[in-house]
Amino acid sequence: MTEKQTLDIDSSLSLLFSKRESKTLKKFIDAEILTIKNLLNIWPNKVIRAPSLTNFECAKIGELFRGKGTIIKILKRPSFVNGRFRKKIPLYNISAVVQEELTLKILHLHWFNSYPSIIKKLEGLTTLEFQGEVREFNGTKQINNPTFDIILQNADLLFFYPTVNGISPAHIKNIIDRVSDDVFKNITDMISASLLKKNLFPDLSTCYLAIHARGIFKDLTVRESIVRQVERRFSYDYFLDQQLKLLTRRSRTKIKSIPQISISNQKLKTIIGSLDFELTADQDQTLKDIINDFQSGHPMMRLLQGDVGCGKTAVAFLACAINFANKNQSAIMCPTETLAEQHYYSVLDFAKKLNIRCQLWTGGQKNKDKKIFHEALRQGDIDLVIGTHALIQPDVQFKNLSLVVIDEQHKFGVKQRLSLSQKAETCHTLTMTATPIPRSLSLIQFGDLDVSIIKQMPKGRKGYKTKIIDPSNFLLFLNFLKTRLGLKEQAYIVVPAILENEGSDLLNLEKVLEKFKNIFPEFVVSGLHGKLKSEEKSKILHDFVDKKIHILVATSVVEVGINNLNASIMAIMNPERFGLSSLHQLRGRVGRGILPGFCFLICDKKLSDESILRLKIIEKSNDGFEIAEEDLKIRGHGNLFGTDQSGDDKDIDFQMALKHLDLLEIAKKDAENIFKKDNGNYSNNQANLNMDLGNKYHENPLVIQTT
Repeated sequence: MTEKQTLDIDSSLSLLFSKRESKTLKKFIDAEILTIKNLLNIWPNKVIRAPSLTNFECAKIGELFRGKGTIIKILKRPSFVNGRFRKKIPLYNISAVVQEELTLKILHLHWFNSYPSIIKKLEGLTTLEFQGEVREFNGTKQINNPTFDIILQNADLLFFYPTVNGISPAHIKNIIDRVSDDVFKNITDMISASLLKKNLFPDLSTCYLAIHARGIFKDLTVRESIVRQVERRFSYDYFLDQQLKLLTRRSRTKIKSIPQISISNQKLKTIIGSLDFELTADQDQTLKDIINDFQSGHPMMRLLQGDVGCGKTAVAFLACAINFANKNQSAIMCPTETLAEQHYYSVLDFAKKLNIRCQLWTGGQKNKDKKIFHEALRQGDIDLVIGTHALIQPDVQFKNLSLVVIDEQHKFGVKQRLSLSQKAETCHTLTMTATPIPRSLSLIQFGDLDVSIIKQMPKGRKGYKTKIIDPSNFLLFLNFLKTRLGLKEQAYIVVPAILENEGSDLLNLEKVLEKFKNIFPEFVVSGLHGKLKSEEKSKILHDFVDKKIHILVATSVVEVGINNLNASIMAIMNPERFGLSSLHQLRGRVGRGILPGFCFLICDKKLSDESILRLKIIEKSNDGFEIAEEDLKIRGHGNLFGTDQSGDDKDIDFQMALKHLDLLEIAKKDAENIFKKDNGNYSNNQANLNMDLGNKYHENPLVIQTT
């Protein structure tokens, strides 16, 4: 460790280490813990008062016990993990026979799957002070894997830090102890005193002292009194930083100029008339929003939300047609080949009526076809290209790209979404999602976007009904399925896994496929999953649409991109293993035409109360936005989308902040005031609000316990 050097919270973490500790430092660096502030953002899961030294007869099951005794004998035998030594280092099961100091009774302490270093430490001791949780085995109290160390003799508080990248909690505590109280006390708070006072928040220095039980917060009663304010302060910091970033991004977009895209009423009427259906009021309003964006002279940044089947894609096609009327190119990017193909074949008739030259591009074509495509796109001989992430490849160049549509935007990373728009100097961007987003999360993630919502469904759609199925009514489901198949209708059976995994009780595709082939030998039953080759998937899907397959057993690959109006049954096995948004998307595959749809949530075992509650939400409501809000209430926090969009969503700061959603609106207003006073010059470097709270390593921050 460096001597006589003034440290502050932004100092390099390396200044706390000696050269011989470089391996530990490298582990921290690999975990992106680079500064002292990053280190202090590793919060203890809990802090408790150390138990007093007492005799084992007073030990209570489930509580920590602290004892002391003389080592009489140490026994060891090799421990094999899965029949082999782990990483070629021999592991041992160790037993220590100890005579307790206070009662002279014999105790047996056990360490399982331990490294040889534990034996060396024990063999170097005659007296052992130990600590661990008391458990019961065969009616006898025991302590397994107790901690033991000389520092236990003087510890008033016990800190339970998480393990970080293989660095033990004790080692993390040791490194944090090297940070002096002066570093804590001299932390500069970038949030103004007036804001802290208005919101009743402690300053940052107080927060870090409380987190790590320094100073007056060694008294856990005092620490406990400020816990809630500290957690709320960091949640507020997260929201404030996010809102400032979104305001900055929005302002940078709005100051850019782009040629106006205009359309006459007569031309617009012709374009809309090329559809074979009438627009709903919501579709009509969304189209007006897009036209206003086109005419603003600034790049459009709009998010279009709407349930499965509400007609978002039709609005996107109309936007592309208006863009084409202004002699510009458009691109629609989809997360899967299946969805790209569906959009392409859906738009062909519409495009032909308006002379729009449309091309499908998924990147799997032959080199000869690639050259022809690339040249046509560069020369402007393609007006609308619909494809997958193959569109963001460097060799895909446009002549005059002006509109980018990102479908199912949450399936793409931030960089992927931006890469397509960056193929033009300035570009309008329309992102679409059928995953309903609660307003609170929308403000956090998409606050820089204008939002349009389509809630109305097109006329003529029968929709669907949903029912939970358990073993008691499974035969009724099979009879109903047979009846609908007898009416020449088709069915999806969705499973959570492809193959059977040892130790897993999930229903897998192989087993379910075989089961339904045996139950319905008179019908054609086929399987579909994401690991099949593109040609195989395409053939199976075409056969299903052509009614050659009666029952399609599939993974969630059918969640988007399949439009078989004759399929009326959606049965989802192990529905508790799917997110509510996925369940809602899956059932949106049926009831899309004149046939009524039926969704069955098939549970083959007893579920937890929370799982049943979540499934009942799906059973009772067909409103995706209502479902998303209810899901947020039940889970409280966490990643509701099931996919990692930008890396931020799964960070613990995001999850913790969601516990205090009441602060979001407050932070939003404060951010707008800060931004206004700063004349829109907010800089993340300038206004470093210490936002990397927790950097994904504290799981249960600031839990206080006493024993």
